[in-house]
Amino acid sequence: MSQFSWIDDPVSPELGAIAHGPLLLSDSNGYRVGIRYLIAYRNVMDMTLAVSATGSKSAELARQFRATYGTGRLSAAKPEDGFSTWVVSPELNIHTERSSQNPHTMEGHYVREFSYVINGRPTGTFLEIEYRWPAIGLDRTRVVLEIPPAHALDEAIVPI
Repeated sequence: MSQFSWIDDPVSPELGAIAHGPLLLSDSNGYRVGIRYLIAYRNVMDMTLAVSATGSKSAELARQFRATYGTGRLSAAKPEDGFSTWVVSPELNIHTERSSQNPHTMEGHYVREFSYVINGRPTGTFLEIEYRWPAIGLDRTRVVLEIPPAHALDEAIVPI
């Protein structure tokens, strides 16, 4: 049985090492995308991206989700046009773990978080990701994140 719900294979108990974040990745068409964190474990990485908008764009972003009645959860109104993220490295794959069920809202501001699990870790010190959200006009964007070398990440992982 897995220690973490998002890891398929059993792992030793550990606290991951911070590989990157926080960082603003893009500011385009009234939408900002940032990486909240990238945490490295021995076999996987955990990443959270946040998308935010202010003013009229915040209402447009909020409209991308609808309530799923009976569950109290929100889901994308059109999943095929929703926020999508992928890892460029062919040897790594990424899985959406969840998006925030209770998005952060303030008057005139909307923030939605998306959590991902990346199976494996890059062999070098760079992780390339791409994301897009066609329904709101967020174009395909490629970002190269510089991360610590594998040995430094492994040394920073804390067994528990």
